[in-house]
Amino acid sequence: FAEVFVPLVSEDMNIPLVEALNLQLAGRAEHFADIDQTAVVPRIAASWTTIPGVTIRGAWSQGFRAPNLVQVNDAGTTRSNTRDDFVICQAQVEKGIIDDLGVCPGEGVISFRSGSDQLEPEDSESINLGIVLEPGFIPGLTLTADFWRVKQRGLVGTFGDDNAIALDLLRRLSGSSNPSVVRADPTQEQIDLFAGTSLAPAGEILFVNDPYLNLDSRTSKGWDFGLFYNVPDFGIGKVRLRFNAARLESFVQSAGTDGQELLDGIADGLLPPEVVVGGLGQLLEIDGRPKWRFSSSVNWDAGPVDLSLFASYVGKV
Repeated sequence: FAEVFVPLVSEDMNIPLVEALNLQLAGRAEHFADIDQTAVVPRIAASWTTIPGVTIRGAWSQGFRAPNLVQVNDAGTTRSNTRDDFVICQAQVEKGIIDDLGVCPGEGVISFRSGSDQLEPEDSESINLGIVLEPGFIPGLTLTADFWRVKQRGLVGTFGDDNAIALDLLRRLSGSSNPSVVRADPTQEQIDLFAGTSLAPAGEILFVNDPYLNLDSRTSKGWDFGLFYNVPDFGIGKVRLRFNAARLESFVQSAGTDGQELLDGIADGLLPPEVVVGGLGQLLEIDGRPKWRFSSSVNWDAGPVDLSLFASYVGKV
């Protein structure tokens, strides 16, 4: 790791509208033997104080994350999840046994998850732009506002056994299948169920292969706001106020090849509307990603006594 901090302009240089201009250059190199990969990631940041109390700042950086030990070395882990077998249920819908896939009875499905030493590292690109206000007429007050955007590529994760089963239905509607969904040979009862439907007979699901993969990209962006105030001492002790707010504006997971095939199938009306593709598209307010987070604190310090009050808020998900 190396870092250089360069003060390009200082206050005593008397340059109009430039009280201070600072530049930061940094870089990090890492080598991971498990995947035999070396990464060099740079960072460039700058701060510009236009007039006393007003500072504009920004940064651009790249990031790198190697697959972890489980994602590389796991020889296989099984999980049992309750999933809808859309193929069987589609046949039941066409036979009039159930009304739609929304009432498809779930059943235990074995998901087989495994790692791979062929995984590529994740990489990212980050941009931060912000402003810091320290008004001279209110000593001790600092206000900050920052916009950030992060784009991640080659994310390591799983496609999802529910998505794999939905893809199996989509492909069976056109005469093929999803090889990740391993099924038993159909019984006579199942052959009779599929007779006269648009699908070839299918047996029950034995397991779903759901290995770790390099998925597509993800882009997130938002705002951070801060208020920090050291109240002047009026003889009652030291009072410090802190307030932070974070606004997640967008969190979008792009679809890879298989995911896009599913989304296209839904858009074209090939899949019933009850089939929902998980983990793709706009994921704001889903799986622990609220739009807003707030935190604040008040501290009072008077000699041997120090009192504090802290509060936080997390928006709905």
